[in-house]
Amino acid sequence: MKTKFQRMNYKERKQAIKDFKNSSPNNLYLYKAIVRLKIIGVFGILYSIFLFVLNFIQHSKAVDYIIAGCVIVASVVFVITSYEFLYRSVNKFVIKKK
Repeated sequence: MKTKFQRMNYKERKQAIKDFKNSSPNNLYLYKAIVRLKIIGVFGILYSIFLFVLNFIQHSKAVDYIIAGCVIVASVVFVITSYEFLYRSVNKFVIKKK
């Protein structure tokens, strides 16, 4: 089942996120925390790719590949969870606003 936020078009979504950020200081703090999670996730993905390349060049052991794999999985989970949390929070805001 689609949420109200998912049924909005692109411009309405952008406006809803902007309204969510500007509605209260708590929402702004929450938005900044979500952006931080996204940045950490993207940095983790880039770092794990670097680890994979480095391990491949140095012919490392399997443990090093497992560690890099765990880092990439955790980073992808951070990015996906941050988007889900943002969409849920904005959806609650949009439902409460109307």
